[in-house]
Amino acid sequence: MSKYLVCSAVMLLGIVICLFCSYYTISFLARVDQMFPDDQEILELTGKIRHRMLSDMILCFIAFIIFAVLILIGIINFIIGIVLLAAFMWGIMNIIDSTIICYKVKSKHFKQVHERKNFR
Repeated sequence: MSKYLVCSAVMLLGIVICLFCSYYTISFLARVDQMFPDDQEILELTGKIRHRMLSDMILCFIAFIIFAVLILIGIINFIIGIVLLAAFMWGIMNIIDSTIICYKVKSKHFKQVHERKNFR
């Protein structure tokens, strides 16, 4: 039973990370859309990142709900738990990857703005 508690704790921690990263990324994408409302390439890129994050969040929540329901009814075995945990962690890693991409874009943008200010 303790291995299921550990898996549940990892999944709950993953949900918290997922929500934090999603909030950061979605708020950043909204700011990017506001800064460049006419740039079609940027709008397509932010749309793709949003779609990817949404599908990964859905995957994470479905895996978490299935895992929680199976624990509650007590018919989960270790192999099913590992498969669900792997699907969950894959989704979390993709969400974190999207957040890192947004952070790099943000850092590069602010660096360019800072260089332009120093150039003047």
